[in-house]
Amino acid sequence: MACEGQDLCHDLQSGLQRKQLQALKSLQHAGVTIEAGPEVMAAISGCMTAAQTDVRAMAVKTIGVLAEPGNQKYIDLVRERLTDDHWFVRRVALESYGRIGLKGDPDVITTVGDMIRDDNAEVRNVALDVFAYLTEKGDKQHALKPLNACLADWNPEIRRTAVLALGLLA
Repeated sequence: MACEGQDLCHDLQSGLQRKQLQALKSLQHAGVTIEAGPEVMAAISGCMTAAQTDVRAMAVKTIGVLAEPGNQKYIDLVRERLTDDHWFVRRVALESYGRIGLKGDPDVITTVGDMIRDDNAEVRNVALDVFAYLTEKGDKQHALKPLNACLADWNPEIRRTAVLALGLLA
């Protein structure tokens, strides 16, 4: 699917928050693959650096919905948003990273493990969920240190999630 009559690309590139969000939602609901065309990818990538937090978050989510798991190009693109200034964008980026990152991939697991130390409790909680999902039972080497550190977190939800994640690895 190319940009339907170039309307979607135009809306994504418009800089108008409402149009960008509508176009990103349309792409998610259409069920197209991200390989639909370079103009679609370029337009979504442009939204990932928008000034508006919700546009950046929606762009990252769109890539997570449309990209094929294991596609390094999009894994790298989503990884960039893991350092976003806003906690919500980092949270959504972690969810997308979990969808397109491959289970057992040491680089992906290490990156998510680093996110467990984020300043925001909600980001840490999502990082734990994604970490548990991506870490295979036999991959205890990468899993134990970050999960054990979470057992001392001030937030009881983080401690609970860490215990559950450790149980999944047993």
